[in-house]
Amino acid sequence: SSKRWINGAYREDDIAFKEVNTDLLLSWRDRINPNWRYTVSAGANRMDQSIENKSTQAGQLSVPNVYNLENSKIPLEIAQYNSEKRINSLYGIGQISYRQGLFLDLTYRNDWSSTLPVGSESFGYYSASVSYVFNRFMALPNWISYSKARFSVASLGNDTRAYQLRNTLRFNRNYGSSPLVTNTSTLLNSGLRPERQNSLEVGGEIWFFNNRLMLDVAAYQTRNTDQIVRLPSSAASGYADRVENGGVVRTRGLEAMLQFTPIKKDNFSWTTSANFTSSRAVVEELPQGVDQYVIGYTRIYTGGDNSVFYIVKEGGRVGDLYGTGIKQYQGRDVYDQNGIPVRDGELQLLGNYNPDFIIGFNNQFRFGPLTFGFLVDWRQGGTIVSRTKSLGLSSGVLEESLAGRENGVIGDGVVNIGTEENPNYVENTTAIPAVDFYNQYNNRANEATALYDASYVKLRQVSLYYQLPQKWVKFIGFQGISVGAVGSNLWLFTENPHFDPELSAMQGQDLRYGVDDMSYPSSRSYGFSIKTQF
Repeated sequence: SSKRWINGAYREDDIAFKEVNTDLLLSWRDRINPNWRYTVSAGANRMDQSIENKSTQAGQLSVPNVYNLENSKIPLEIAQYNSEKRINSLYGIGQISYRQGLFLDLTYRNDWSSTLPVGSESFGYYSASVSYVFNRFMALPNWISYSKARFSVASLGNDTRAYQLRNTLRFNRNYGSSPLVTNTSTLLNSGLRPERQNSLEVGGEIWFFNNRLMLDVAAYQTRNTDQIVRLPSSAASGYADRVENGGVVRTRGLEAMLQFTPIKKDNFSWTTSANFTSSRAVVEELPQGVDQYVIGYTRIYTGGDNSVFYIVKEGGRVGDLYGTGIKQYQGRDVYDQNGIPVRDGELQLLGNYNPDFIIGFNNQFRFGPLTFGFLVDWRQGGTIVSRTKSLGLSSGVLEESLAGRENGVIGDGVVNIGTEENPNYVENTTAIPAVDFYNQYNNRANEATALYDASYVKLRQVSLYYQLPQKWVKFIGFQGISVGAVGSNLWLFTENPHFDPELSAMQGQDLRYGVDDMSYPSSRSYGFSIKTQF
C-alpha cells in the first residue's frame, strides 16, 4: 500500500509490438572505361507496424499482499489501445566514381504513409554527397597513409503516429449499467503535412604512420521544419490541446574519432580509440501565435504541483526542464522568519537533460589467441530531476537526511526582515527540526531542490576472448571460433549515490528523459559469448 493506493493495487500490462518489412532490391554496376565506374540500385519496401496494449488494474485489494486481479475490491479498470500503420516506399541509389578517388553519391526515396491525409501522404527523401581521396590524385608524405574529404546535403521527410487525423469517441467508465463514450481531449487535424529535416555535413578522415593513427572529424547542421506538435487550446473549444504543423529547430553538432595502435607485434597488439560527440538543438521559431508550449511532463501523483514540464520557447533548447522551487534572492534561497523555506510557485528553468558532450574510450589488447577489451563512457553535463531525492529526503530514509537530527537544521539562505515594498535581507540563523526542514525544503512539489548533475563515468563493458586453434575450427567446418566472457555496467562514478543517471521515466506510454521518477534500476550483467566465422 501507499498514500495513493491505501489498500494496495495490482496491474497487468500486455504490450505487443510487431513490424514486418518486405523488401525488393535490384543493383547494377559497370565501368565506362578504366577511370569511370558507376553503380545503380533501385528498390521497394513495405513496412507494416502494429501495436496492441492492454492494461487491467485492481485499484484496491480485498486481501493485502495477494497480487491477483480476482482479489480486486472494486471493479477492474481496463484500458486497451490498438494501432496499425503502413508505409510503402520506392527508392533509388546511384554512385559514379572517377579513378576510385572522386565519388558522387545520389539517393532518392519516396514514402506513402497511412498516417497522413490524402494529398499529403506522399513525401520524398533525397541526398547528395561528394568525397575526394587525396592519395589518388597527388603525392603525399610517406607518413600520411590515406586522406579523404567529404561533403553531403540531405532532405528527409517524416510522418506521425497512427490516428492523428480525425477525432473519434472512446469508451469510458459505464454510467451505472449504461455504456459511456466521451470525446478525446486533443483536437486532431485532417490537414497535417509531413515533417521535413534539411541537413548538411562536412568532414574528413586521415590516416598516419602506415595506418597506425587515424583521425575522423565531422561537423553537421540540421534544420527541422513543419514539425507535428501538440499546442494548448482555449478551454472554450472543449479541447485541452490541438495537433498542428509548425516550428523550426536548428541542431549543430561535432563528431570526432581518434584511433591509435601504439603496439603492433606478431603476438601482441594494443589498439585504443576515442569517440567524441557534442550537439545542441535550439528552437528558432514556434508555430504562429505561440510563445511557448509544453511538449510533455512527468508526475508521480495526480495533480500539477509535483510535475516536471518539458517546455520549448523561442531561443530555448530542446530538452529544457521546468518546475517550481524555493524563492530566490540574488541566487540564494529565501526563508521566513521562522526558518521555513519560502516556496515559489512560478515555473523556473531547472536545466536541460542533454549532455554537453559524450566520450567513449575503447581499448583492445591481443596476446596470441587471447583478446582483452574494455569500454569506458564519459557523459558530461545535463540535469536530472530526482524523485528519489525529494521523496527520500522528505521522508527521512536517505542518509543525507541524518544531518541536523540532533540540533536542527539552519537553512543556507537569507531572511527578509523588512517588508515586501522595502525588503532587507539578512543571513538566516534560525534552526528548525530536521523533520520540518526536509519536509518543506525537499517537498515533492519543489523540483528545483531535487536536482542532480547527470554527468557520469561508466565502465560500460569488459571482455576476454580466446580464439580456438585453426586445426580445431576447420575440423568442424568454421573459419574461426572465439569463446569468451563479457561483463557490462561493472563500475559507475557519478555525483548522486542512489541511482544510475542513465535512465528514463515513463509517463503513460511515453519515455521521459531527465527525470528519475521511481524508474527501474539499471542492471549489471555477466555473460558467456561464442563468436563464429563461416
